[in-house]
Amino acid sequence: MRKKILLADARYASLLERYWGSEYTILKSVKCAELPEPVSYHPDMVLFPLGHHSFLCAPNVYSAYQSLLAPYGVKLVQGKTFLSGNYPKDIAYNIASVGTFLFGSKKNADPKILKPLIR
Repeated sequence: MRKKILLADARYASLLERYWGSEYTILKSVKCAELPEPVSYHPDMVLFPLGHHSFLCAPNVYSAYQSLLAPYGVKLVQGKTFLSGNYPKDIAYNIASVGTFLFGSKKNADPKILKPLIR
């Protein structure tokens, strides 16, 4: 049976490998140099789940994540919003999706996240 994938902040991936490596394939996140250092490796800042093994990805790190995730059957769609600096220029993909609800800033969300919702 194939292990589930856990995409972790690269700075902590070895710790997670020790504890969960038998259950998960631990992948190290990619640094987004345009984000502040504390969140520069956070996958939730650059990826938004679209469902069915697909994610919307910030253009800043699209190529790197494409190389990392493609071997695992993950499909990436390149977003339109380049991330930069501090709030609110760093939150375009940091939107929580829970059931049929989205939690985040509509004003600052990447337009590809909202497109299916606009009728």
